[in-house]
Amino acid sequence: MHPEPMTDEPLSLDVQLKRAIVPLIAVTEEAIWHPVGTAFVVAVCRLSTAPGAANEIDGSAALLLTAAHNLREWLRLDTRPSPRATSTPADFLPTPPRSIEVKSTRLYAGVEGPKEFVLAEVLKSWYQNEMDVAVVLARIPSGRPAKFTGRFAIDPSPVAVGTELAAIGYAGMAAESAPDYERGIYSVQFTKRIEVRHGSVIAVHSEGIGIYKWPGFIVGCPFDSGMSGGPLVDHSKSVPIVRGVICGDLSDNPDDGRSGSGAHAFASVLWPALGTPLVDAQLQNSAGETVAIKSLIDLISHKAIDDRGDSLAHFQRDNTDPGYAVWWI
Repeated sequence: MHPEPMTDEPLSLDVQLKRAIVPLIAVTEEAIWHPVGTAFVVAVCRLSTAPGAANEIDGSAALLLTAAHNLREWLRLDTRPSPRATSTPADFLPTPPRSIEVKSTRLYAGVEGPKEFVLAEVLKSWYQNEMDVAVVLARIPSGRPAKFTGRFAIDPSPVAVGTELAAIGYAGMAAESAPDYERGIYSVQFTKRIEVRHGSVIAVHSEGIGIYKWPGFIVGCPFDSGMSGGPLVDHSKSVPIVRGVICGDLSDNPDDGRSGSGAHAFASVLWPALGTPLVDAQLQNSAGETVAIKSLIDLISHKAIDDRGDSLAHFQRDNTDPGYAVWWI
């Protein structure tokens, strides 16, 4: 099983897989490293640059899908505890609504390099409320020995009960720092446990189930910590196709009826992500032309995303909405 290659380099299947399915790693202001989940590439691109500047090489940037709760974990790691205990009535009033802002904690995607991970910085991320699928834009710094060299085809159409799928993600990944104070070197070692779990779709829930309040399906295999955001891949076709995004295990969900089994898990369908407004997203196509992207539907139109579900025939766009609201028809 391997993603669709976007390069002529003679890469092993293992490297191809690890350049298309990557761990997400948050780094706090105190230089503490936290693996938070998994993401996978759906479009390889380059960013638009200022007039007169050199264009970035192809493969230096990518759009990835992941679980939105991985981004919320990133925000949680950035949130500092209150310096004092609540003591006045005002402390107990609800806080006014505000935009989410991450101040100091950085988020990276770890892309397989010749000897170690190369960290691609997450520049932007987008997700819709009440959904657990997010879109992430990541870029590998210039001069680093790695590129995004593959992408996965997707099929956002409803998945059928009985479909055999493979869940792929970085299970139980850990980061261990190893400071060398004499030499002034600070290194981090990662356990790179990319794992594959096989199971079939045993139920579809168009309105979610239990704590999972969004469209998805139950798969008969367990997901471990760190696999969240990884792809559910249908490998029965000539090209592996992603049918969903790993959300979480159902063993602790009392509404599932399978509590404690650990043998079933919930995955989100892909189609809600296609309409997520990609605010301020500008990419360059293979001709070096800057293209304003409003949603993943636009990337499907430009053939930047390999869509095997014929989404353009099944989705309807509302062009009066600046966010390109889309829905399945």
